[in-house]
Amino acid sequence: MSTDLSEITRDALSLPDDERARLAQLLWDSLTEAGRGPGADDLAVAVEESGRRDDELTSGEVQPQSHDDAIRAAREAIR
Repeated sequence: MSTDLSEITRDALSLPDDERARLAQLLWDSLTEAGRGPGADDLAVAVEESGRRDDELTSGEVQPQSHDDAIRAAREAIR
């Protein structure tokens, strides 16, 4: 039996929120187990980096930037 991606997507999007979240987690886990998604090391690095950035903001070492300003700066940087 063959089901194409558009059918699967349609069916998945019609699920209640909690079931969609569970499905998303199952899919994410399947990528991680197959070596295609981020692993525990990547998560540890991300947590460490987020802590460092929080410390910088709290201490006043850096100033927060709005999403719009960050996107604008990124677009200007690649021109």
